[in-house]
Amino acid sequence: MLHYGGRAVVFTVSATGSCTILRTLSDPDLAIYAYLGFAVTGIADVTGDGIADIAVGEPGYSNYRGCVLIFSGADGALVRRIVDPAGAANDHFGESVATIECLDGDGIREIVVGSPRRSAPGGSSAGHVLVFSPEDGLLRRDMVNADGGNDWLGSAVSGIPDIDGDGIDDIVAGARYGDTSGGTDAGKAVVFSGATGAEIQELIDVEGLGGDQFGYSVASIGDLSGDGIPEIFVGAPFDDGAVGLDEGSVSIFARETDCDGDGWAPFGGDCDDTNVALWNRPGEAREVAFGSDRRTLTWQAPADPGGSSVVMLYDVLRATTPAGFAAGTCVASNGPELSAEDPESPGPAVLFHYLARAQNACGRGVSERTATETGGSGGYVRDRAWSDRISRFLCPIAQSVRAADS
Repeated sequence: MLHYGGRAVVFTVSATGSCTILRTLSDPDLAIYAYLGFAVTGIADVTGDGIADIAVGEPGYSNYRGCVLIFSGADGALVRRIVDPAGAANDHFGESVATIECLDGDGIREIVVGSPRRSAPGGSSAGHVLVFSPEDGLLRRDMVNADGGNDWLGSAVSGIPDIDGDGIDDIVAGARYGDTSGGTDAGKAVVFSGATGAEIQELIDVEGLGGDQFGYSVASIGDLSGDGIPEIFVGAPFDDGAVGLDEGSVSIFARETDCDGDGWAPFGGDCDDTNVALWNRPGEAREVAFGSDRRTLTWQAPADPGGSSVVMLYDVLRATTPAGFAAGTCVASNGPELSAEDPESPGPAVLFHYLARAQNACGRGVSERTATETGGSGGYVRDRAWSDRISRFLCPIAQSVRAADS
């Protein structure tokens, strides 16, 4: 085997969970330091045999110019080699790969490829994100970040469901060496339109510091908040935490409106977004539970960093699914009280899900106060961060479930 040549392996998993190698994929022109398999993704059938195919990144190909290989899912044969037509040595094209929906009308999802060391108007190693057709290997989009010198844009890429309302999947790309107000190599992520390639928004960790490499990984698993707009995940593996150095963290970004115009939306830390004079960041609402009458929901106020309870105004919503609060029913908008009563009872085999959160009259799909007004669509703001597997919420938010009365 060639030194760091690399390979990709396809496994089949049995019903009992055992794994067997189905086929091994290799480059017939493989050389040392090719790094075949640095990134992989499944793609739609491009060979017409009815079997899904495979795209494999090889960023070390041809003196690190890089390439992406398309392999047949049916027999592992090499179908096509895709290279950046404007690429050069040391671009690392193929360091990341992903897919988005079809852009050219042929019904086949396109391939998104990161070329993080390619120079751009922002400077050397600014990075590019490119979109290709897997059927013919032709370039469809070429995206850059204007101020990205030495950012390595494209070191991670992911397709995300449409966020700008044009009906076309969009793209998020990591730039893990991006410099921000947090410091050198704090990192950032950039969201691009899949339809036009235009930059939609830059994402940063407002608490990030130099060397965090925020943007090392990016993904979206869909809508978590119930507003119909997908959330974006960004990894920062070298983020220092309470336990020690390089704990790492994952931030979730939600698209939300700034209701009172103070520059902060609720998931960015504005826990009373109806009053421009009020802004704070308490911890998580605590001890949500139903009383013995099974009608009254209670919770404890979050604590500030010093441990004192925070006085906050609350909304309480009811939904029939854990993520259905955007279209849920407003049970109460009851000011600072830490309880609310719901006279409605779930029927047999039905669960009522309740959400207690800071009052906010816009921004997450349907208004929490009236359940009829549609909120606006603002920019993405940092929603939640996971660090050392501990979730922390920036605004008071707590959920409870209530079953049918017995």
